[in-house]
Amino acid sequence: MLERALGSLSGDDTVIMLDLDHFKQVNDTFGHAAGDAVLRVFGDVLAGTVRGRDTVGRFGGEEFLVILPSDQGAGADAFLNRLRSGWLTKRPFPITFSAGIAASTGDPDETVSLADQALYQAKKAGRDQWIWALARRPAGYLPPRDYVPVYLRHAVAGNRAAAVRLTLDLLDRRVSRERIVVDLLAAAQREVGQRWYCNELTPADEHVVSGVTAAALDMLMGETSPPADSSMTVVTCAEGDFHALPAQMFGELLREYGLGVTVLGASAPADVVAEYLVRTGAGSLAVSCSIPIFFPGALNLIDAAHRQGIPVIAGGRAFGAGPRRAERLGADAWAPTAADAAAILLAWKSEPPSVCRDPRPPDPVALQLNAQADALGGAAFDGLTARFPLMADYDERQIARTREDLVFIVRFLAATLLAADHAIFADFLDWLQVLLVQRGVPPQALVAGLDALRPVIEAVDTGAALTLDRGRQGILDGPR
Repeated sequence: MLERALGSLSGDDTVIMLDLDHFKQVNDTFGHAAGDAVLRVFGDVLAGTVRGRDTVGRFGGEEFLVILPSDQGAGADAFLNRLRSGWLTKRPFPITFSAGIAASTGDPDETVSLADQALYQAKKAGRDQWIWALARRPAGYLPPRDYVPVYLRHAVAGNRAAAVRLTLDLLDRRVSRERIVVDLLAAAQREVGQRWYCNELTPADEHVVSGVTAAALDMLMGETSPPADSSMTVVTCAEGDFHALPAQMFGELLREYGLGVTVLGASAPADVVAEYLVRTGAGSLAVSCSIPIFFPGALNLIDAAHRQGIPVIAGGRAFGAGPRRAERLGADAWAPTAADAAAILLAWKSEPPSVCRDPRPPDPVALQLNAQADALGGAAFDGLTARFPLMADYDERQIARTREDLVFIVRFLAATLLAADHAIFADFLDWLQVLLVQRGVPPQALVAGLDALRPVIEAVDTGAALTLDRGRQGILDGPR
């Protein structure tokens, strides 16, 4: 328990190392049964002194360790004064205690070492007192992100056992589950995506790593997760979004903050989610979205939850670095991290937000483009050969990929209009241009594709065609 708690230390937490003074004399003079009685009574007094989220346990022999969370770290002296008062009234022998106090340095081993050194100083100074350790930077600590290359070597090779073992080794070194998820597992997934983008890994490699990471996540979070409260947040991917792993990571991290969570996974239909929310009495819905083209599905989920009076929090890479896109889709809140989301969801427990049950009218042009994306992309493809003669040499696979790219352009254009954020389309075109170059497709191919789409999009809406023109000009102007 203490090892796990130490692994969850934050920068403002405080660690106290306690030791009973001259305890050996009790054993030598009165016998080990008397010593056991002293330990039991001291343990009872300690347990009665801790409050709220304090953690206390026997560290070994006559040593005990206390962890005070960030909101109580400044009260270490008050805690020890309460402990001393309680001990004086209940101790079976006139035995005192000494203590060393250390503010968290960011590294659990270093923090415990500092507290232990301060305890030694208190003993040397005459016992029956406590001393604060001098703050010091952690030494010899490797953060989880430094293990990403090793983890990926195992994961790409499909060596699930080795990847899981590395993950659990970090937990045994007192690294918190949250840091392992964020700085190792999620970081590894981002690195795999980047390597695929640079044409260094195949889609098959990416799927293998995702499977290994899912297994590592399950094993990691199965290790003594904290108990959840009675409320429940349902976590789901946007309708159509097949990227289940980010949602699973997010849901597991919410559990780390004591929230009751159920993760529905990838691409859950809005009507199914709505029925589940009502049947289970869920208090909130969290929508994860990885790619903006799934915004229509996110919108469906938000409306479905709101019709039941249930608030929605949104997050994920598709929503960007601020609340604008989530607000545009009607979400009640946006969060960049699981910690931020947990704070919002815990606040909703005591003061639920008011929810408008009437759906927010979306941009009708955006919905039309999204619904007709396949047809519009196909129509543009028919005119692309004349604009880009090199297509005459394409094989069937290249032709299929080109048609697919045109459909994606239309869907990203729809997402841009739905979220009212031109950065979505511009970022996608920048990404697509580099991707095509990595795969040997010349830059003029993308411009030709946009030109082929122009009359098709204009037939639907002139405003959407102007957004397309703006993206095309950004390609001609070069990378931003």
